[in-house]
Amino acid sequence: QASLQPNRTRAALHASRTCGQAWSFMGQDLAKECGCGYGAEEDAVEQRVEIDQSALRPGKAKAANRLPEHEEEQYSAPPPPPAPAAGTAVAKPKPKPARDLRSPKLSLEKILEDLEGSEEAAYSAAFSKMAGDQAQLTPDNPPLRTFLEQYSGVQDVDTELLKIASSNEAFAIDCSSFVMLLRLNPLNEAEALESFLQLTGGGDQITAEDCRTGLFQIIQSIGSSLSHSSFNAHTSERIIDAAMVSAGLQISMEQWIGLSKTAARICRLALHAKAT
Repeated sequence: QASLQPNRTRAALHASRTCGQAWSFMGQDLAKECGCGYGAEEDAVEQRVEIDQSALRPGKAKAANRLPEHEEEQYSAPPPPPAPAAGTAVAKPKPKPARDLRSPKLSLEKILEDLEGSEEAAYSAAFSKMAGDQAQLTPDNPPLRTFLEQYSGVQDVDTELLKIASSNEAFAIDCSSFVMLLRLNPLNEAEALESFLQLTGGGDQITAEDCRTGLFQIIQSIGSSLSHSSFNAHTSERIIDAAMVSAGLQISMEQWIGLSKTAARICRLALHAKAT
């Protein structure tokens, strides 16, 4: 009996431990179902152990981070272009075409239809031809001065060029100033006023018929001074019709100056473009 006593004691302890573990597992399961938090610490420890073990397996982690094969193919870099074969000539970029410095081909019909646009095109081309690659010209440029003496009514070329040049820091004349100078000075205003006084006989207005007569004289004078030949009668009448398209039956001195300038602009541009 005495020898049986320790065995019974050990069996009782083993049964007590087994029952305690069983109750512990049951308590954890019940805690997970009810959400009371019993056994949460043991679960957290187990999760940390699992995470630490997965970190020790880099091959699997990299495989998990890779894209699927069809997505890798979609985002793959394009292959480099093939190198030219030996002896193959490599195409060189085409050089930029040279700027066309020729004056545009203008007809008298085009000039009468769009006087300002025709002046801009023809005189800009003339300036580009004189300037070459430069954007501006100095007041003493010989071709510039010769052109103004031939195709404008400017009486004092030095004064007008210096007036334009002194208005900018470069002390030069650009294309827009050149075109404007020709447009505003197609004839000598003093001579135009003298013609008006002769037509009126001392009055302040002239009739439309007298105006046509005076414009015809201006056209013939410009033609003979530039080309040593007068405009024919038909061309002169077309220029007068275009200049007087909005004129009334009576023409004042101010209107006469404007009409004279318009007719002179048409004449000088037509002679420059050889559109007579």
